[in-house]
Amino acid sequence: MISSSLLSDSLSKKEAVKCNISNLIISKKFPHKAPAIKSGKLPYISLSVPPEIDEQLEVKWEALTKLSKRGEYRFLGTKWPGITDVKKWHVDPITKGSWPSEKYCFNIAYRHERKLGDVKFILELNRLQFLQPMAAYAVMKQDEKLTQYCVSEIESWIDTNPPYHGVNWCSGIELSSRVVSLLIVIGLIGEKPFTPEQNKKLRQTLYDHAYWIDRYPSKFSSANNHLIAEAAALFVIGTLASDLPNARKFEAKGRRIISEEALKQIHPDGVGGEQSPTYTAYTLEWISLCCKIADDVQKPLPKQLNERLKVAAQHLRFITDQGNNQPHIGDNDEGRVIYSQFELETHYSSSILSCISAYFNTPEVAPPQLSFHLRNYIFGIPKPKASTSNGIKSFKHGGYTIVREIVKSRQLMLAIDHGPLGYLSIAAHGHADALAVWLHIDDQPIFIDAGTYLYHSGAAWRDYFRGTLAHNTLNINQKNQSTITGPFNWSRRAKAKLNAIIYENNRHWSIDVQHNGYLKEFGVIHRRKISKNINSELIIHDHLIGKSTPKQDDMVELRYLISPNLNVSQEKGGQINISQDQTIILSLKILTGKMVIERAIYSPSFAKKAETSVIVIRTPLNKMLKTGMHTCITIHRPS
Repeated sequence: MISSSLLSDSLSKKEAVKCNISNLIISKKFPHKAPAIKSGKLPYISLSVPPEIDEQLEVKWEALTKLSKRGEYRFLGTKWPGITDVKKWHVDPITKGSWPSEKYCFNIAYRHERKLGDVKFILELNRLQFLQPMAAYAVMKQDEKLTQYCVSEIESWIDTNPPYHGVNWCSGIELSSRVVSLLIVIGLIGEKPFTPEQNKKLRQTLYDHAYWIDRYPSKFSSANNHLIAEAAALFVIGTLASDLPNARKFEAKGRRIISEEALKQIHPDGVGGEQSPTYTAYTLEWISLCCKIADDVQKPLPKQLNERLKVAAQHLRFITDQGNNQPHIGDNDEGRVIYSQFELETHYSSSILSCISAYFNTPEVAPPQLSFHLRNYIFGIPKPKASTSNGIKSFKHGGYTIVREIVKSRQLMLAIDHGPLGYLSIAAHGHADALAVWLHIDDQPIFIDAGTYLYHSGAAWRDYFRGTLAHNTLNINQKNQSTITGPFNWSRRAKAKLNAIIYENNRHWSIDVQHNGYLKEFGVIHRRKISKNINSELIIHDHLIGKSTPKQDDMVELRYLISPNLNVSQEKGGQINISQDQTIILSLKILTGKMVIERAIYSPSFAKKAETSVIVIRTPLNKMLKTGMHTCITIHRPS
């Protein structure tokens, strides 16, 4: 076993570039001897779980505890193979292969590894987030044996993962997530269950984590949500463990980065820079936790940060339907800061809204429905807000226009994308979905996003789910608007913009948008105009503008991916009906082209694929240039 206090290994320039370690001085040996940390007061995140909690939440905590003790963890829709000894910290649940545990972390090419599987699975377990609800359950049930089990799991991890070796030290966001898990567990079970030796180990690993996060921050193209998480971890450790070496430095650096990055990564209109509502919620969860900890020690973060957070919450609330659903836009890897269940947290963004509403006293952003979560015992529990205002809102910085209104006694929510591809130079979590639409009616998503599926090991599927073909917009010859050059990279990017919004009371409105993604290859600009006429029909006009000389077999497609909860059928005349429980919700007609129902792949959650219906409208490019495409959507009254 490698000494936990000595780091010495080789690191090539090529590997340093891959890992974005720009500030590392490359040498044959890179020694670091960590200061020996003595036992002392353990830092913790303050929270209190009452003896009686929501019944459904208790069931989830009990189930998670039983499965975890059998080594049958459930992360990212995947069942772990039942390993209960220390091997579990490095065994991939799918391939059953073991990730390196003693190799210097930056010499592990985890981004390019394929035989061992996608690194995200093993990293998910090593965030130790399953210990958060387990510790809460132990406290609620006053179960001392379970409390000691939590302690032994922490010690097992520390002993098996010496710094800075093995795959579990490769990524700052993973270290940051683990720090929060440890501090929440301590906040729940207290200091007493830890022996003096365990106390010392725990304080040492917290320092080791903070040192490594501080030493190798995410920079340049990786300075996205990862940097927010790393800054948050530094701030939390520096604030709550003020007697550790460099604590003041950690606190100051974390405070500065959070204050700066929040204003960069959340646009002034509240849209998250990553062009993904779930990544916005994830960023807000980190920032909210820091705000609360700063308030607890009476050293609040800057007011403008709080204000930006509230604006982001207002945006998220405006795109939330009556069933707590938001459009799934861009990537979603199901990342969480505070963890409460193995089951997919379907309404994660709404849970974050509930916490922001409760803690910052902003009742207007409370979600329509409340679902209890461990994070509510940190931030509080608000009153649900059944509805939000209707109207048309354009988020010009983030690039979305949202329509909310009552149509034929149904609550309609329509989102149109005319924003940037993503954040920073690589737009890591953006999708080629310019001018895509997402449609929700009442509490039911209708036109949906295809999802994310996988990251590093997704290969061709990763490209598919990010590509134009998987989104509710137009494509030419099934080619992408923007050019994919890697799992998180793009080269040529489509540029979209909002041309105009015309609003003539509730009876008529129109939204005019365009993008240039097909200009270079096909010589055309895609222009889309979405309007509501006096008959309350939605009309989607698609046109290609430019001097194009199409080939005979050049084909244009419009695609609308339909929620798997719905039935899709086509009448003899060509009209397509979308229904639920034998009640038609809406119908589609077209003026030109051929409209058919096909099957398409979508990802309901990370690492899962399934089939659903997709409506496809096709027409030759030469005809499209002359006539365009017109899709008429009729909303039906509820029966």
